[in-house]
Amino acid sequence: MGTPSTGVITHAMFNSANILVLTIKKGIFERLESLAGARGLRIISLNRREYPGTTPYSEEECNVITHGNVNEMAEFLHQQGLLIAFFIDGLLQELSLPNQLAIAGWSQGNTFSTALLAAIDRMPVDTRERLSHAVDHFFLWDPPETALGIIPIEAMFKKMMQELGTKPTAEERGIVFARIVAGYYQHGPLRDLSDLSDTPNPTKRNTMDAMLPEELNAVIAFQSNYDTVMLRPGLESARSAQVDRALLDTKVRAAWNGLRVWYWYGEASLWNCIHAAWTIEDKAGTSGLIEFKPLSGANHFVSLDYTHSDRILIDKSYCSSSGMSLSVH
Repeated sequence: MGTPSTGVITHAMFNSANILVLTIKKGIFERLESLAGARGLRIISLNRREYPGTTPYSEEECNVITHGNVNEMAEFLHQQGLLIAFFIDGLLQELSLPNQLAIAGWSQGNTFSTALLAAIDRMPVDTRERLSHAVDHFFLWDPPETALGIIPIEAMFKKMMQELGTKPTAEERGIVFARIVAGYYQHGPLRDLSDLSDTPNPTKRNTMDAMLPEELNAVIAFQSNYDTVMLRPGLESARSAQVDRALLDTKVRAAWNGLRVWYWYGEASLWNCIHAAWTIEDKAGTSGLIEFKPLSGANHFVSLDYTHSDRILIDKSYCSSSGMSLSVH
């Protein structure tokens, strides 16, 4: 078959002929990995810090996450972007990867994948040169509002937090949250907040109900202590400024040497993912800097759902200078 294209995945991140995905727990992309290999693609799943197998945050980092101001959080995110850059640079050199790399952030992982893009001018010259020539595609995959520094829709966010607050343990809250985000939502036809639904479609099976216990354990992690704290109110501007810089700053985009940026979102995903897509689409306007692709019928866990995963097509013919294509049929 020859040298496969490669991708790396982290809670929540994705790479073109090679795919790098930033995600919460690598089991989320296990089904996609099995399909990719048969099509000559390589997916590398990378867990975010604080999840299984990763380096814990230092005491100084924990202090910034818990008590830092906007400027300190912005610098923290810059540093996380640099760490991911060094990781990818190491992969490029150790594995002799071809210059056909796509990076994808999935869900909350987009906070860190956009940190990578925004850090291009903070990288050492050699690292910047290698990455800017190797990475030709970047995917934002169904990020929620919080990942991008967008203030949530107040009433819907409050309702979700109240539902989670009824559960006394992290394990119980984690399962309830997973069920919320793994539902299918039937939103109205209008591009208006009043047409968004926060009630799962009762005619559609929740993705969690289609999984075996061992599969659930592979994709749900309860040990995160800082994910929610990192998203505390008042720090949205640190993340939104980073996203604007990564996606819409023409100097940053030029430094990435013609990188194509795609924004995928499931049309049946939770309201906070739909609202995020609309917000970034409004910001991008007619600039042509971001290509938006709604995935018809897909929810937030499209890579896991039995009803979709066997119909995800990764077409190697696009894994060249024209990039990687993923479509849901």
